[in-house]
Parts: sequence; C-alpha cells; structure tokens
Amino acid sequence: MIRTFPLVGFLLFAAVSSGCGSNPLNPIEIEKKTDQNDTPEGLDLYRARWSESGITDYRLGVFQRCVCVQNLILYDVVVENGVPISATKTSSQVENEPVPVEDVPYPTIESLFELVEFGFETQADSVGVLYRTDNGRPQQITIDFVRNVADDEINAYVESFQETN
Repeated sequence: MIRTFPLVGFLLFAAVSSGCGSNPLNPIEIEKKTDQNDTPEGLDLYRARWSESGITDYRLGVFQRCVCVQNLILYDVVVENGVPISATKTSSQVENEPVPVEDVPYPTIESLFELVEFGFETQADSVGVLYRTDNGRPQQITIDFVRNVADDEINAYVESFQETN
C-alpha cells in the first residue's frame, strides 16, 4: 500500500511547478525502492547491469541541487565511448551555456555510480538511490553525510537520458 504525505505532495508539486522537474519520473521505469537499493551490494548489482547494457554513447541531462530549490543547475552532457566530450549548463541565470566537461560534477553514468560508492565508503548517515529497471543506471541519488547538519547533503538526479548509438 502506498501512503502519501501532504508535505511530500506539496514539495513535489512546488518543484514541478517551478520547472525543477520538467520530466517527472515514470514509476514503471524505476526499480521499486527496496532496502537492497541503498547497500553496497545493490550498487554492485546495478553497476553490473549497467555494464552489461553495453551503452557507451549517450546524452545525459543531470542536475544537482542543494537544500534550497533555487540553487538548481542542469548539465547536458554528450558522452562518447564512456567519455564526456561536451557540456552545457542551464540555471536561473543562464541557458545552454557551454562549460568545460571538467566543471560538470557528474558527467557520466559511471561518475554517478562513483558518487554512490563514495557515500558508502565515507559511511554517510544516509545513502538513498533509485535505479532504472531497464539498464541499472542511477536515476536519483541522495546522500546525507551527517544527519541533522545543514547543507552537507548531495542530491543528484538524472533529468534526461538518450542513447545516441
């Protein structure tokens, strides 16, 4: 049974209404949230699924945000043979501004797996991950390094993904 909470619904509505979630996640495509998702074993399972997919050429729309919704930056990255080759940035101040790929915090799917791994290695208080069912790639990552400390969280979301090969 799915329970909804009014505050969560309001926050989701606010994020979507403000343009933060222009492509809402389709729950059919996301792996059902289980305790295994948030473990090193789950990371290994989904990383292997991603590797088995053989996808190396793709366009990735990924954003990270801090606790405040206003600090949202969307990066659009073109990846060939697993290597990021170009990137643009969109925020409240700029739209589709070319940026060096080195400036993109998570320019590849592998870098998202590395972020999850970093959360486990540093023994963060909370590591939450949603993975795609079709190829195992992370869709949403939330890491809280120290519970009850403000602004230590990392939130990364895949806004769009398109295989280009």
